[in-house]
Amino acid sequence: MQKIAELVKKASNLMDVIAGWGIAAIMALVVVNVLLRVFFNSPILGVYEYVGYLTAGVIAFSIAYCALQNAHIAIEFIFEKIPFKIRRII
Repeated sequence: MQKIAELVKKASNLMDVIAGWGIAAIMALVVVNVLLRVFFNSPILGVYEYVGYLTAGVIAFSIAYCALQNAHIAIEFIFEKIPFKIRRII
Protein backbone atom coordinates (compact mmCIF):
# COMPACT_ATOMS: atom_id res chain seq x y z
CA MET A 1 0.00 0.00 0.00
CA GLN A 2 2.91 2.34 0.74
CA LYS A 3 4.26 1.91 -2.80
CA ILE A 4 0.91 2.84 -4.29
CA ALA A 5 0.71 5.97 -2.13
CA GLU A 6 4.24 6.93 -3.18
CA LEU A 7 3.37 6.36 -6.83
CA VAL A 8 0.25 8.53 -6.53
CA LYS A 9 2.30 11.26 -4.84
CA LYS A 10 4.94 11.22 -7.59
CA ALA A 11 2.28 11.23 -10.31
CA SER A 12 0.45 14.15 -8.72
CA ASN A 13 3.70 16.09 -8.36
CA LEU A 14 4.47 15.49 -12.04
CA MET A 15 0.98 16.60 -13.05
CA ASP A 16 1.39 19.72 -10.91
CA VAL A 17 4.61 20.58 -12.75
CA ILE A 18 2.80 20.08 -16.06
CA ALA A 19 0.02 22.37 -14.81
CA GLY A 20 2.62 25.00 -13.93
CA TRP A 21 4.02 24.84 -17.44
CA GLY A 22 0.46 25.15 -18.72
CA ILE A 23 0.00 28.39 -16.78
CA ALA A 24 3.28 29.68 -18.21
CA ALA A 25 2.08 28.76 -21.71
CA ILE A 26 -1.19 30.62 -21.11
CA MET A 27 0.68 33.74 -19.99
CA ALA A 28 3.08 33.58 -22.94
CA LEU A 29 0.24 33.05 -25.40
CA VAL A 30 -1.71 36.03 -24.09
CA VAL A 31 1.35 38.32 -24.04
CA VAL A 32 2.38 37.32 -27.57
CA ASN A 33 -1.19 37.79 -28.77
CA VAL A 34 -1.37 41.29 -27.29
CA LEU A 35 2.00 42.27 -28.74
CA LEU A 36 1.11 40.96 -32.19
CA ARG A 37 -2.24 42.74 -32.08
CA VAL A 38 -0.75 46.07 -30.97
CA PHE A 39 2.37 46.20 -33.14
CA PHE A 40 1.38 44.22 -36.24
CA ASN A 41 -2.42 44.39 -36.10
CA SER A 42 -2.43 40.62 -36.59
CA PRO A 43 -3.49 38.64 -33.50
CA ILE A 44 -3.24 34.87 -33.18
CA LEU A 45 -6.46 33.34 -34.47
CA GLY A 46 -8.28 31.20 -31.92
CA VAL A 47 -6.23 32.35 -28.94
CA TYR A 48 -9.29 32.41 -26.67
CA GLU A 49 -10.01 28.77 -27.46
CA TYR A 50 -6.38 27.80 -26.84
CA VAL A 51 -6.42 29.59 -23.49
CA GLY A 52 -9.69 27.87 -22.59
CA TYR A 53 -8.34 24.42 -23.43
CA LEU A 54 -5.11 25.07 -21.56
CA THR A 55 -7.03 26.33 -18.53
CA ALA A 56 -9.15 23.18 -18.49
CA GLY A 57 -5.98 21.10 -18.67
CA VAL A 58 -4.33 23.07 -15.87
CA ILE A 59 -7.34 22.54 -13.63
CA ALA A 60 -7.52 18.84 -14.46
CA PHE A 61 -3.82 18.28 -13.82
CA SER A 62 -3.73 20.23 -10.57
CA ILE A 63 -6.74 18.64 -8.86
CA ALA A 64 -4.82 15.57 -7.65
CA TYR A 65 -2.07 17.71 -6.13
CA CYS A 66 -4.64 19.90 -4.37
CA ALA A 67 -6.34 16.81 -2.96
CA LEU A 68 -3.06 15.43 -1.60
CA GLN A 69 -2.17 18.78 -0.03
CA ASN A 70 -5.71 19.22 1.33
CA ALA A 71 -5.68 22.63 -0.32
CA HIS A 72 -9.20 22.83 -1.69
CA ILE A 73 -11.16 25.99 -1.10
CA ALA A 74 -13.17 25.69 2.08
CA ILE A 75 -16.62 27.18 2.56
CA GLU A 76 -16.59 27.14 6.33
CA PHE A 77 -18.00 30.64 6.56
CA ILE A 78 -21.29 29.37 5.10
CA PHE A 79 -21.23 26.31 7.34
CA GLU A 80 -20.75 28.50 10.42
CA LYS A 81 -23.86 30.55 9.56
CA ILE A 82 -26.07 27.46 9.69
CA PRO A 83 -27.73 26.80 13.07
CA PHE A 84 -25.99 24.23 15.27
CA LYS A 85 -28.84 21.70 15.10
CA ILE A 86 -28.65 21.59 11.31
CA ARG A 87 -24.83 21.50 11.36
CA ARG A 88 -24.97 18.46 13.61
CA ILE A 89 -27.13 16.65 11.04
CA ILE A 90 -24.84 17.61 8.18
